[in-house]
Amino acid sequence: MGSYNGNNHKISNLNMNSDEYMFGGLFGVVNGGEEGTSFKNIIITGTIDLTKPSSSVKSSACTAGFVAGTASGKIAFENCYTGSEDTVSSITAERAGGILGEAEGKSSSDITITNCYNWADVTARRDDGSKAEAYGGGIVGSTQNSEITNCENYGDVNGSSFAAGIAAYVISANISESNNYGTIEGNGSYNAGGIASAISKGTITDCINYASVSSTAGRVGGIAGLAENKSVIESCSVNKNAEEEVIITGTSQVGGIVGYLDSGSQIKGNSENKADSVIANGGSVGGIVGSVQNNSSVENADNYAFVGYESTLSSQVEHIGGIAGSISTGNVSACENHGNIGVENLTQSYKTGGIVGSISTHSSQQEYDISGCINYGKVYGSWQTGGICGFLNGGSKITDSGNFGSVIANRSNTGGIVGEIGPDGIVVNSDNSATITGASSTGGIVGSAENAEIQNCNLLAGESTSATVVSGTGSLGGIAGLAVSTEISDSSTDENTSVNGSSGANGVGGIVGKIQNASKITKSINKSPVSGMYNVGGIVGILSYTPDYSGEPVSITGSENSGNINETSGYKASYVGGIAGSVYEAVSIDSCINHATVFNQYVKGGIIGNVSANDEYTEAIRNAKITVSNCENESTYGLIGDRTAFPEDSSEKIEITP
Repeated sequence: MGSYNGNNHKISNLNMNSDEYMFGGLFGVVNGGEEGTSFKNIIITGTIDLTKPSSSVKSSACTAGFVAGTASGKIAFENCYTGSEDTVSSITAERAGGILGEAEGKSSSDITITNCYNWADVTARRDDGSKAEAYGGGIVGSTQNSEITNCENYGDVNGSSFAAGIAAYVISANISESNNYGTIEGNGSYNAGGIASAISKGTITDCINYASVSSTAGRVGGIAGLAENKSVIESCSVNKNAEEEVIITGTSQVGGIVGYLDSGSQIKGNSENKADSVIANGGSVGGIVGSVQNNSSVENADNYAFVGYESTLSSQVEHIGGIAGSISTGNVSACENHGNIGVENLTQSYKTGGIVGSISTHSSQQEYDISGCINYGKVYGSWQTGGICGFLNGGSKITDSGNFGSVIANRSNTGGIVGEIGPDGIVVNSDNSATITGASSTGGIVGSAENAEIQNCNLLAGESTSATVVSGTGSLGGIAGLAVSTEISDSSTDENTSVNGSSGANGVGGIVGKIQNASKITKSINKSPVSGMYNVGGIVGILSYTPDYSGEPVSITGSENSGNINETSGYKASYVGGIAGSVYEAVSIDSCINHATVFNQYVKGGIIGNVSANDEYTEAIRNAKITVSNCENESTYGLIGDRTAFPEDSSEKIEITP
């Protein structure tokens, strides 16, 4: 219960390898009481192993640190050095730390650990094989009500449940200006981090991790595995290491900065991940955070690492993002991704995005889910792949964001901003300036959307190439591939972009490839050349019927097309129109203008290529009314190219007014 000053004398070969100790170190237990004590200027090397306790102490956890096994009360630890660069030292216990096994103050900041350095390897495990309550930290195993400042770890840390470079299990404590250089390895249980494995009600500020962090389980982060209960990670980074690759890896919930961000916690203040790669073999992997939960947030964080999974993996992987793998009630703002996301030519990935892999739920407490974010990295995926977000659902919102990285997918729902939008999702003021390549339901902004809104979004020419190309096999559009009960307004494509369907592409449009069910296109402009095989339009490729649908008609209002259609495709297309390729259900086209030429087609029209209905369709569809009003056509063809299999009273079904 006193103070100790080692005066920088060196204690060499401290050796504890016995089954009689519960607490191991130079001091087993230290207690600062209410007045406080100090331990400083201590240098120790040696070996401590307390993993084989006798039956008399087996019921309690064994704790060990080179300075002290357990510390409580009010104590200052300063200028302590354990292990060394030129000697092999190690410490093993259920709760193990290079300096302290565990440290617990009674109130905030009771225990301070300052200017302490560890070179010893740390292993935390239980002798009975259990993974519970085994905490291993380069400086301290577990800590509460403490301040850790300007500390560094160089020893490798291995923990069977919690493993971290500075402190494994942290409650109501603050870690600042501390760095880790030792490899961190979790062995079969959750929570491994470069600085802290799990932190609750605490802060980590201005800390850097320079080493790989791995676990055979999940919740793995370059800074923290788990941050919960309003913890804050601020101005922290993971940096490259000149001697070896820095890889953050685990099964799921893996992040370059934090694996699992929960219950109102934050990452902020220009945090960066410059590791070589962040890899998960299950799901929820992000360049900054693996999973964001319960109104947590990420702000001003940038990723430069590759994010994905092993290229040889055969099982399904989902929720892959340049910033966050998945979000459930949380938000990401002012973040940038510069790393490539996903693995090329694999067919087992779902929900992959340059910023966020997937967003499942929107909270009423937040205004947006993604805001002011930019992606520069290439994004590879299979299903639901987007330059900003792979899958957006539950009333979630993306605003003021942009994509400059190519998006390449080999399955459906691929978009320059979002791969797929679910009910009540919104995308506002967001632009794509990169080439998008997918299969069906591919769009320059959104791959597919249902009951959604797309406002003031634009397909722009990329800065590094002369053209931005959107290509796919069908349901292909400059703004959206497939739109069901969706509103698109004030959106556009520019003349240095193009929408190119494959030789068999069906449903290709300058704005939307395929549209259904009361969707609305308002004040949108297409300048992109458009090409496809069937049902190709300057604004919409095909207005396709839905069985038993009897709601409001699709409407196209105040929109313009100046992109030539099938000018350079090399093949003739059927059902091509300056505004719409084919119409199979009720539609109102009002105040639209076609300035473009329709080239070398079988059935074409200046406004609509073909209007079709037959007895296979429902009564609602066969009785649908087509109205074209106040439209202008500058092509040499008539307003409507053909009417196929329409009822005898088709003249009553189609109304054209000046």
